[in-house]
Amino acid sequence: MKRKVTIFTIVSALLYGLVIILTTLTPLAEIGESANQFNTAGMWLAVSIVLACYFVPLLFFLLGLTWIKYVMAALCGIGLLSFLPMFLGILLFMAKDGVSLSLFAVLVTCGAGILINLMWYFAAFRTNRLIS
Repeated sequence: MKRKVTIFTIVSALLYGLVIILTTLTPLAEIGESANQFNTAGMWLAVSIVLACYFVPLLFFLLGLTWIKYVMAALCGIGLLSFLPMFLGILLFMAKDGVSLSLFAVLVTCGAGILINLMWYFAAFRTNRLIS
């Protein structure tokens, strides 16, 4: 169980960081004054914050604090609540402005993030007990 949770957490963190980076390469980066641009300090700060939010609880989990799994579950839920609207928003943007390779890459990464986060819950909370 611990190994699967660790793997899914790392993959989810990498996917979330990748979404931030890929989004800066899309036309979405031009929308709004606060949008991050590729390879700027803001982009790398956003990626660093996301990775810290994933890896600090993971470190405590690996050190044996099993209760942190519930904190990680809440953070995983926040990840799902981020990936899903991004996925739907990209679909709507693509329907309006057309498909581009950069938007498609973000869409696929968000879809993978949704799947990985759902798999995380099964890995973290699945029991091997038979139900009578």
